[in-house]
Amino acid sequence: QAETRILAAVCLTNLCRAPTTSRGSDIDIRIFKILLPGIVSLLDSSSTVKGNAAQVLALLISESEQLQVAACDQDVIA
Repeated sequence: QAETRILAAVCLTNLCRAPTTSRGSDIDIRIFKILLPGIVSLLDSSSTVKGNAAQVLALLISESEQLQVAACDQDVIA
């Protein structure tokens, strides 16, 4: 089930990063708010799942300062 959740997160992340979506838009924030709790919960999984969840999180926030700040505000780093 964790692998399915990772794949769903990758799918939503790719939608968020699609060229038709402007970075930092309301759509990005809504997708981010949906994805973040799931990704954070996967960071407590097995090492393979944890690594994949960290990659999805990095992909999700890599090009948006607004999403990076939001991730920090949600204590993702802790």
